[in-house]
Amino acid sequence: MRVIRNLIVHDAIAKPKMVLDQLREGLKTLGFGRRMELYPDIFKELFVAGGKEVTADDIKCQLQFPSDLNQNDENIKEYMLKFLKDASVEELKSFLVFATGSPSLPEFGLGVIQIEFKDTESIFSSACAFRITLPRSFPDQDTFSSALKAVCKSKGKAFSSI
Repeated sequence: MRVIRNLIVHDAIAKPKMVLDQLREGLKTLGFGRRMELYPDIFKELFVAGGKEVTADDIKCQLQFPSDLNQNDENIKEYMLKFLKDASVEELKSFLVFATGSPSLPEFGLGVIQIEFKDTESIFSSACAFRITLPRSFPDQDTFSSALKAVCKSKGKAFSSI
């Protein structure tokens, strides 16, 4: 029984602590260690999971649309922004999982989710590349929102599209 307990303590506490100690030492050599000790709240979001809930505005700041949009693309962009504005927290998390593979903002909020428009009938994403591809036309906001909700609900199905 003692052996099992020691193994659990080693795997659950000692191994992660060694990695964190090495990270801390590395950050000290770069000058961040002292800053982290002085201003822990600033760095908390980078190292502690679960902080604040994601908001539509947080996600909107991560979206990168092409600079040359035609009128149809502009309409779809507006549909996307309205979808995010009206979405619940759970729907926002599902959207992030669809777009990035994670229910949190990419690269601690410093990443970008690229939006591209193509002549296709499907909404699909490349979670590894943080990219969503949207069709160039939808008849209205309701159709767009329904399609995006459906594809975001397809959790667990790799490379899904609808």
